[in-house]
Amino acid sequence: MPDRKLRLSVMSPARNWIWLMLTLKVPGAAGAKACCDVSSRGPALYDDKLIIATLDGRLIALDRLTGAELWSTVTVDQTKMYTITGAPRVVKNKVLIGNSGAEFGVRGYVSAYDAETGELAWRFYTVPGNPADGFENAAMEMAAKTWSGEWWKLGGGGTPWDAMVYDPESNLIYIGTGNGSPWNQALRSPGGGQLSRRMPSAKPCCSSTSLISVSDFLPRFGVRSNSTSVRCTRSPM
Repeated sequence: MPDRKLRLSVMSPARNWIWLMLTLKVPGAAGAKACCDVSSRGPALYDDKLIIATLDGRLIALDRLTGAELWSTVTVDQTKMYTITGAPRVVKNKVLIGNSGAEFGVRGYVSAYDAETGELAWRFYTVPGNPADGFENAAMEMAAKTWSGEWWKLGGGGTPWDAMVYDPESNLIYIGTGNGSPWNQALRSPGGGQLSRRMPSAKPCCSSTSLISVSDFLPRFGVRSNSTSVRCTRSPM
């Protein structure tokens, strides 16, 4: 597969559409890692920046008028089967981005990058890793009790590949997660596999984030399943 270029459209202050042919080349080999076609769910606009993620796992900020690259960072281990098809979300000067690849043995997470510099601010894993390495937080320690066997050798999945929502009133981010890995639940999590296929909510801070709650849509579901489509929130009546 040949390398691809992205064609994006942005709005100028004069409200005219400017078409930019951006030289954001994506290696064609990255397409082989995508479970469900080569796609992008779009960019985020923040101040004078257009911020977009690429299929091979990069997050790139461009000048929205000229297309000049302002910063670029790799958000995944490119030796593994990660991809990114989701759109970034900007919250409090932080660019949030998830990833894809739960079908192919990766461990899902959400990362937050400084919108001005592209530096990593924090990372929140959606499924637990190898207990021998220690747990990143209490949520992962809790979730690990519901997994079994050596699940970390199979990645764990739970990738947040679709939309994320920020509610300014509660200061919470809502994140939908994808299927666990492997798909066969009996091999990884008879206890439910906490946090995969679920909608965690997390409170963002300047340098870290913490899990607040989890809503389970597909408990003990033993095939490929996703709960990633977080679209909106509403305040209590």
